[in-house]
Amino acid sequence: MAGHSVVDTVNIALGTTVVVGGTNSTDRVAFLASIQEALEYAGDEGSFPNRAFLASEEFQKKKEEVLRFFDEFARDADHLISFWLKERHPFYPVFWDFAFVIEKGADSYVLIGSSSD
Repeated sequence: MAGHSVVDTVNIALGTTVVVGGTNSTDRVAFLASIQEALEYAGDEGSFPNRAFLASEEFQKKKEEVLRFFDEFARDADHLISFWLKERHPFYPVFWDFAFVIEKGADSYVLIGSSSD
């Protein structure tokens, strides 16, 4: 699927028709920063993840493991494209999300992370 439009790639990956609101070429540093920011999301007074876990050594180890994996995965990517869904987000409503199409060789990967209630 590499080389196809982000809209086509995302719709095929999700198996549904979504409305992509926009796309942006990005780099590995911004890609990893988006993932890290989401993993460290502390919420607000009304909704939040397990804050004790966020403060734990176990979380720090898991976070580093995840970031290391995605750093290695993205290292040889031909294109990193961030996108956002304007309509029909499969996990709506969301508190935060990130979404990327990662092209490597002839393949495209869709990575979406989101926090929903």
